[in-house]
Amino acid sequence: MGTADILVAVREILEEIGIVDDISPDDVRPVSIPTLERKRLAELEQELDRAMESIREDSETPRLLYHLANLHLKEGDFGRAVVLYERVLSYDSSLVKVWIHMGLAYLLGGSPKDAISCLGSALSFDENNVQAHVYLALAYLEMGDIEKCREYASRALRLDPQSSLAQFAMAEMMRKLGNTSGAIVWLKRALESDPKCVRAALALGDVYLDLGHLDDALSVLTGILRYHPENPYVYALLGRVYEQRGNLDRAVQCYEQALSHKSDDAQLWIEKGDLHRHTGAAQLAAEAYQRAIHADPENVEAWTKAAQAHVMLEDLDGALQYYNTAVALDPDNAECVHLRGLLLLSLGRAEEALSDFDTAFSRDPSNPDHLYCRAKALQQLGELEQARRTLQVAEVLYREAGNMVRAAECATLAQKLS
Repeated sequence: MGTADILVAVREILEEIGIVDDISPDDVRPVSIPTLERKRLAELEQELDRAMESIREDSETPRLLYHLANLHLKEGDFGRAVVLYERVLSYDSSLVKVWIHMGLAYLLGGSPKDAISCLGSALSFDENNVQAHVYLALAYLEMGDIEKCREYASRALRLDPQSSLAQFAMAEMMRKLGNTSGAIVWLKRALESDPKCVRAALALGDVYLDLGHLDDALSVLTGILRYHPENPYVYALLGRVYEQRGNLDRAVQCYEQALSHKSDDAQLWIEKGDLHRHTGAAQLAAEAYQRAIHADPENVEAWTKAAQAHVMLEDLDGALQYYNTAVALDPDNAECVHLRGLLLLSLGRAEEALSDFDTAFSRDPSNPDHLYCRAKALQQLGELEQARRTLQVAEVLYREAGNMVRAAECATLAQKLS
């Protein structure tokens, strides 16, 4: 295919998919199953990369690359979007929209420092750009710089008092400061300014859920579904609301609805597994955690919870294999190592359990639970004096933590071992 044909083919598919000039955070959603057109576009992109030098002088190339980058940003492929935005800027570095979109890609991709750099470049060309101020506020919030977040969010609101995203940024800042009532006020304002703002609705639903205001949470989330009927995270949060209301069947349905729209999201599978585990449906929980592992094979939480589900199923050897994988993926994870130690202890493998409790305590020395279990392993090994001394240290740490019940238990056990 000639270079001119490649450009035409890419442009036609982009037009068929739907060219978007502007992307907001609410527009971003990774695609689980690409369409035939999207698969064909992926093939054409490879040809486009190979022909980049020969099409560089074509006047249509920058705009085509910009729309292609926007598509990748919308699909959540932030790395590829950044590469394409950089190519567009190599033609003209004064394109404010491109700097803003690249900043958003970095922000959503977990690189707030790079986002700040891009958005600063956007403001150097357009100092009153509301989007740039809002994304800067969110980037600084991600960095933990509350004052900078407040500064840029306030500037955005002065420029556009009805900016729902700026109001959302103010709300997130309030939540970070622990000012829940202030956050609710700003989130309500954001939804008044833009009833379709799914970020604000999710945040408000989450706040209400934390407060136990389940009817309010339900009202907000069902309301936003009118505008975003396929948003998986609205359904997932609804699942948590129904779970707290005790309607477990409806909660499961919500997670199934969420996963029908985002089947490759490991966290959604984990949450569904948690729901099944809490209801005692260990087999269903194990299956959900296995799906989470398939979605993200390096997700330590999925491996750990799969192990716990297999313990419930009394498949202890299988559980140990899951724990072994979790520890291999994250050897510094004190909780995971501790849980494996508990399983080893129950299997009568006290020496290996002792090693795990020692490792867990070295990683998390403020948690006396590791010492308490270490003493249990030592007792099983017949090392009674070491077990007694370990319990005495654990007792002190429990008292310092205010856990007098467990402190008293340590004192009683230590006395029995004297």
